[in-house]
Amino acid sequence: MDVIQVPFQGGGPAVTATLGGHTQILHITLPLVTEHVKSGTLRGLAVADKKRSSLLFDVPTLEEAGVPNHDVGYWVGVLVPAGAPKDVIDLLNRQIGRMLALPEVNERLIKMGFSPLVGSPDDLAAHVERETTEWSRVV
Repeated sequence: MDVIQVPFQGGGPAVTATLGGHTQILHITLPLVTEHVKSGTLRGLAVADKKRSSLLFDVPTLEEAGVPNHDVGYWVGVLVPAGAPKDVIDLLNRQIGRMLALPEVNERLIKMGFSPLVGSPDDLAAHVERETTEWSRVV
């Protein structure tokens, strides 16, 4: 496949360019395109995750579409400056966990295509290390 990367500033302009036929393919997070795929204005070819999205269950994973070992996934972490006090980090982690435990917050995030998960700061550090190692190898 001959693909040229077009660096957009933000997902909105990238979606608009694809909807307008200026770009032919788009690799972006589900919240920005779910409604377009559901309405048929964009065609979902695959999701870059280990499992199908509950929002677009008819769209196969990349592996199901014939691209093995390509789990990109999408995750969001909350980061603070290096050297931040442990008590501040622990407080933020507890408060974010409480917020994500609220049914209305959890349901809204799920409707947007996220899978809310709260872990410890050490869990996030380990995840970042795994991602850095994997994507350094890819690059």
